[in-house]
Amino acid sequence: MKRLIAGAAVFAAVGLAIGACTSTPTSTTPSTAQATSAPAATPAQSSPPVAVGRALVASGTYAHETGEDPGELFTRLHAGTAYPSASGHSEYDQEGSFRELHVFVTNIGGLAGHHLTVSINGHLAGTITVSSAGRAVGEWDTEHRQNVPSATVGSKIQVKTG
Repeated sequence: MKRLIAGAAVFAAVGLAIGACTSTPTSTTPSTAQATSAPAATPAQSSPPVAVGRALVASGTYAHETGEDPGELFTRLHAGTAYPSASGHSEYDQEGSFRELHVFVTNIGGLAGHHLTVSINGHLAGTITVSSAGRAVGEWDTEHRQNVPSATVGSKIQVKTG
């Protein structure tokens, strides 16, 4: 009997989670286990809602800029599907053991006040905070004993929520 009740609770929770992801209301049959209801749908807003979990905000692939120092890399940051208006750029510089990283992301007003993670090839560089104007800027360098992952041409940079 306990398995049946637990199974009903899981089914109800899954039904609620699915209902929260769609625009059509769902109903669940009450069981002996308590479940919370999904929040009511809200009207469409101009900025996208904050995605749950670690959603990709923007990403890019490093390349050399024409005529620049071979240790300097650049990429435009392209919007992730969760934040289609996001844009920005990133610059990376390496000279010997010195590494420096600059990241600029804009058009993410729906994330104002939230922290975003910045990583290169899956290695965390740091976090940036989105301003009330919908911009986030980060600068890191090894001269100040900050963590700056190594990057080369073709390295991927990602900015994510969470």
